[in-house]
Amino acid sequence: MIGSVLGNLGSCCHSLSRYQEAKDYHQQHFQMARKIGHRQGESNALGGLGSACYSLGEYSFAADHFDQQRQIAQEIRDRPSEGNALGGLGNVCFMTGDYDQALSLHQRHLAIAQSLEHKQSLLHALGNIGNVYSTTSQYPQAMAAKQ
Repeated sequence: MIGSVLGNLGSCCHSLSRYQEAKDYHQQHFQMARKIGHRQGESNALGGLGSACYSLGEYSFAADHFDQQRQIAQEIRDRPSEGNALGGLGNVCFMTGDYDQALSLHQRHLAIAQSLEHKQSLLHALGNIGNVYSTTSQYPQAMAAKQ
């Protein structure tokens, strides 16, 4: 329960652009979840940490957290969290200029979103794919992804 509260506080701080505070709350959430062996809580906290680090421009830390989230999500068979982690990793690759890897990760996110019929994730993945194509001047593919 306390872990969820910490995670929610982290999410609220993130929404208010208080990214360092968000990172601190998600770190506390992660430590608590790890201490009690709550793998889903660890995964959720790592996703929050990844997002906070991404927003702070700490891309290598963000990638580490998203990759750890992906591994735990696979282990506990949490496909939505796995997809979100892949999307986060894709965004990090995009921001660091690794467009081929970003595209690959967003396509994997898209495949999971399609298999789950999760519309919000589907739209995020398609938008991110379109952004990669647009940035790499592949405009027909960008238009197709965003339609």
